[in-house]
Amino acid sequence: MFEELWNEDDLEMTENVMRVKILSLKKAGDPYPLMRLYGPLALVLARRSKFLDAQDALNDAEFLLVEHGWRGTEKEAWMLLDQAQVMLAFGQEGYAKRCVEQMAPLLNENSELELLSEHARLTALVY
Repeated sequence: MFEELWNEDDLEMTENVMRVKILSLKKAGDPYPLMRLYGPLALVLARRSKFLDAQDALNDAEFLLVEHGWRGTEKEAWMLLDQAQVMLAFGQEGYAKRCVEQMAPLLNENSELELLSEHARLTALVY
């Protein structure tokens, strides 16, 4: 969803660009894209060894999920996907595996193709 913000060669710049986009999304008042952006920000922070900041970003995403009643929906699956990726970056394979397992019942044949393929990729990584 926010691939254009990602620069693998400059994670510091990527973090800054994402933080600016988060401010813009907060101002716009649309919580779903905001929730989706917290995950990639958390991954960037984890890859930069900013583990507490990464956890804060995941917590912000989960807060929006709960606040807007999105538990049990595909939106929760996206959040779990982000959590799994961050936990893998932390070296927490067991936690990542639990996130992947929790995603499965939230997916179906109508789920977004990107979400389904990412779930398959992560499943292969944790099993």
